[in-house]
Amino acid sequence: MASVEAVDSAADEYLDRLTEELGPDAWFERPHGRRDIWYSNLLHFTGDIPEPVKLINWVAERRSLAGDELVIPAAELVRFRLVGGDRPHMRPVTL
Repeated sequence: MASVEAVDSAADEYLDRLTEELGPDAWFERPHGRRDIWYSNLLHFTGDIPEPVKLINWVAERRSLAGDELVIPAAELVRFRLVGGDRPHMRPVTL
């Protein structure tokens, strides 16, 4: 997970548009208002982490890095649904 700070109004404009597009499903966005930090999930763990302390230490070492400016041209909203069968797993479904 990367956390970033917006340098202009684009993130707020995105939040406004997202809230409008989600309609009644935007119940979580409305009460919190503007954000000062945004997060981007780059990795999703689907099972146990064999050595969690190593992962925790790796994250702690990188908690704060010198930043670069990054432009994200489009956001993708993803919902995960459980797919059954011999090997149940979570399958992403784009909205």
